Amino acid sequence: MAIPKIKPDDLPDDIEELKRRCIELQKANAQLEMDRDILAQTVELLKKTQASMARS
Repeated sequence: MAIPKIKPDDLPDDIEELKRRCIELQKANAQLEMDRDILAQTVELLKKTQASMARS
């Protein structure tokens, strides 16, 4: 996943706006981590299902 480069000139000068952006990014990161964990569990479940079906 490519991380976009942030130009310092594009950042707001307002500390409150920076805090809001930080909170938004933390929420987005938490969602991405949860999505990643769900996908990892799905892959493991599919592996087990495939192995079970192969034995039948």
